[in-house]
Amino acid sequence: MILNAEKLPIEGIDRLEITLNPELNYFINPEKRYIDSKNYLKVRPTYKFGTWWFLDIQAQFIFNYYYDIHACIANSILKLINNGFINFPCPINYSFIYCNLDFFVYEIRELEYYFDFEPEMINEININELNEYKGTLYSVDRRTYHNKPARKSMLEDYDHNERLNKVNQVPYQEIISNKYSKRIEFRLTKQNCPYRTLNNLRGTQHDVLMRYTPYMGILFHRYFSRNILINPKNHPYFSNILFLSKEEKERYRGPLEKRLPHKESQSEIDFYETMKKMKIIKSGYDVKQMLSYIFQSSYET
Repeated sequence: MILNAEKLPIEGIDRLEITLNPELNYFINPEKRYIDSKNYLKVRPTYKFGTWWFLDIQAQFIFNYYYDIHACIANSILKLINNGFINFPCPINYSFIYCNLDFFVYEIRELEYYFDFEPEMINEININELNEYKGTLYSVDRRTYHNKPARKSMLEDYDHNERLNKVNQVPYQEIISNKYSKRIEFRLTKQNCPYRTLNNLRGTQHDVLMRYTPYMGILFHRYFSRNILINPKNHPYFSNILFLSKEEKERYRGPLEKRLPHKESQSEIDFYETMKKMKIIKSGYDVKQMLSYIFQSSYET
């Protein structure tokens, strides 16, 4: 097995971000927020339609290439329990979590795959058709401007060694000796991919990669095939992605399970509107402006 500077395979799952079931909020102690020493496992909150907690699992936590992904998720949740972040009134063990993941996991929020290459294996052409920012090439679906919500790109192309230097988590000698320095990354998020379910993550990394490669082939054809030429030597999964991308399909009709979008209830919408008004109070507006906004909102509804 060929490894990169982080001692990981050159193809694999880079990151999982999981939305914890909001029913767990009754048992969560925010003061015990778990962050490991190298940030391979961490949680963070957001406040929209209530409080939501996201669990971020990095590739290093999925330490074995053929490790069961559901087992990895169950182990990460068990660590949150053992740390006291999730404090149940009765003991909870690994087997219970593994058999009841649907209770602990509300959804797979983001899913990222990485593929590391030698620089000479990638030929970047027509880069003016891509979004370039600080040395990273993004697919054209990336959106950062102010009048619409920001949106992450489905695909990225960048120098991974440079990023490793910045985070300072890998010995310098390991970085400079790493010849697989160029990285292609697929980023599947709530905004761009409906195929983010627990069932799609059943099995090992091999099982999951094989399940998603037909979809990634379509994404590569749609966003990168005319701009980036890649030699997939020593990359069996990416070879499959390139082969499937040449079929020039634009839509996916494979075996991946599709997640139905969540429709907010009226109570959720009311809560969100209240939070917006509270945000204005905290923003530094004077009382006259704040009251004007609230009365205007009430007339609009």
